[in-house]
Formats: sequence, structure tokens, C-alpha cells
Amino acid sequence: MFNAILFGILCALMGIGAGYLILNAFFAGVRHIAKPRIANIKKAAQKMLDN
Repeated sequence: MFNAILFGILCALMGIGAGYLILNAFFAGVRHIAKPRIANIKKAAQKMLDN
């Protein structure tokens, strides 16, 4: 019984760790993709304002 509880806690911690890593990678990817687009939008907005 005690071993099962320890195993459950270990699995939960591993799951949280894996979820954290996946989320981190996902957000890093989103930021990486979004950054150039935001820069391009700002440049386009500047051009429109200059005209």
C-alpha cells in the first residue's frame, strides 16, 4: 500500500515535469514564430503611417 502511494506521487511529479517541459517548449515555439510577425506588422504600420 505504501509503495503504491510513493509510486503514485512519483508518477504525478514526472507528469507535472513533463507537462511543464512540453508547455515551455510550446510557448518558446510560439514566441519564436510570433516575434518576426510582430516586427513585420510594426514595419507595415510604420509604412502606412508614413504614407
